[in-house]
Amino acid sequence: MGICILTSVHSPFDVRIFHKQAKSLLDAGHKIDLIAPHSETACVEGIQIHGVHRPKTRWSRFLILSWMILFKAIKRNSCIYHFHDPELIPVGLLLKLLGKKVVYDVHEDYSEDIQTKDWIPIKMRLMAANLIGRFEKWSSKFFDGVIFATPVIAQVFASPKNGIIIQNYPDIKEFEKSGRSGTAGKNENAVVYAGGISEPRGIREMIGAVEMINRITPVRLVLAGEFKPMSLLHKLSATDGWKHVEYAGFLSRREIKEVYQRASAGLVVLHPGPNRTRTQPIKLFEYMAAGIPVIASDFPVWRKYIAEARCGICVNPQDIRAIADAIMFMVKNPAEALEMGMNGRRAIEKSYNWNAESGKLISFYGKLTENK
Repeated sequence: MGICILTSVHSPFDVRIFHKQAKSLLDAGHKIDLIAPHSETACVEGIQIHGVHRPKTRWSRFLILSWMILFKAIKRNSCIYHFHDPELIPVGLLLKLLGKKVVYDVHEDYSEDIQTKDWIPIKMRLMAANLIGRFEKWSSKFFDGVIFATPVIAQVFASPKNGIIIQNYPDIKEFEKSGRSGTAGKNENAVVYAGGISEPRGIREMIGAVEMINRITPVRLVLAGEFKPMSLLHKLSATDGWKHVEYAGFLSRREIKEVYQRASAGLVVLHPGPNRTRTQPIKLFEYMAAGIPVIASDFPVWRKYIAEARCGICVNPQDIRAIADAIMFMVKNPAEALEMGMNGRRAIEKSYNWNAESGKLISFYGKLTENK
C-alpha cells in the first residue's frame, strides 16, 4: 500500500515521523513517500523523500508551502495520506474531496500552544486559540483517522471514534548498546540536554547551575540541538558560565547516543507554561532508555513517571540552586546515579517503548485498508 506522509514544519528526519512511524510502516511492507521541507529529493533507508523549499517567512509558509505540498501529494497518488501539522488541515480536507483516505497526527494541544506565540498580538491569542481549536476538532470528523501523541491530547478531542493514541516512546533497539551497566565512576562529570534550546526550555538555569557547581567541582553541560532564536546563542556565549558549556549543535542519532553514554545525568527542565506541564517530552524517555538518570521539572505528569520508575530527581525548573544540587548529587553519588539510570532503562524495556506503539500503528493502518 502506498502511504504519503506530509509535514510543513518538521524535518524529514524527525524522530517520530521518520525513525519511528515511517520506518515501522516500511518494515510492515508499505511503500512510503515523505514530503517535507528539505533541500533535495532522495531515497533514504528505503523511504522516498520529496523535498520542498522552505519559505523564509512564516506567512509565506502558511500561504505557499502548504499548496506546494498539496501539489506534490496529488502527484504521488497514494492510497493514504498522513499529515502532521495543523496548518495542513486544508490540504487534508482537499485530499478527502479527491476521494483519498487521510490521517491527521496531532503532536500537541495547539490551541494551548498558540497562546505562547510571540508573533501573535497578546489581545488576539485567546481568540486565535479558540478558532484553531474549533476548526481542528470540526475538520477531524472528516478524516479517516486521528492519531494522538498523548492521552491528554486525546482528551482535548474528546477521544473521537476515529482516534487512536500512539505515544512517542523511544525505540528500544536504538539504545541497545547505550546502557551504562558497569560504568559507575567512569563516565565524565558532564550533564546533557538534548533538544530545542531556548529560554522557556531552561537554558539560562542550566548554565547558571553548572556555573554554580564549578565553584566547587568541575562539571560540564553538553548541549545538543539548535538555539531558538539563534541570537540567544550569541548572548549566552558571551556570559561567564559559557566556559563550562560544550555546544555540540545538531547531532545525528548515533552521535546523540554517544553523548548520552558520557553523561552523569540528562536534563529536561522546561519552564511551566501552556502545553508544557502536560506534555510527555521524548528526551525524558530517551534519557531513561540510554540508562542515565533524569533531572526534570517537577510537573505532575513527569513526577509520576520518575517516581514510579525511581529514575531521577524532580526540581523547580526556575530554581538554579535546586538544579545545581540535583546535578551535584548525581556527580558525587555515582552508584546511586547508576541505579537510577538502570531503573529508568528497565521501565523503558517493560512499559515505555516503541515496540508496542509500532504494533498499534500497523494495526490501525490495517483497519484503514479493510475499510477501503
